[in-house]
Amino acid sequence: LVAMLRGVMHYGTGKSAALRGPCAGKTGTSQNYRDAWFIGFTPELVTGVWFGNDDRTPMKRVSGGRLPALLWKEFMSVAK
Repeated sequence: LVAMLRGVMHYGTGKSAALRGPCAGKTGTSQNYRDAWFIGFTPELVTGVWFGNDDRTPMKRVSGGRLPALLWKEFMSVAK
């Protein structure tokens, strides 16, 4: 399972979140772009990032591999 989640970071939709060193994660986007998320981990820390509107309206094509993954990488680069 961990190898699959590492693959997301190196070959899949989570490439923009890849850190130097061991990391793994998963992107997600709900129907009509209402929610977008990225959940990832390193050996030291697990973190999730969610984007969405409180009123359930769609966002402008925000997907989990874009803004959530980039924010996750920025946070983890400092936090780990």
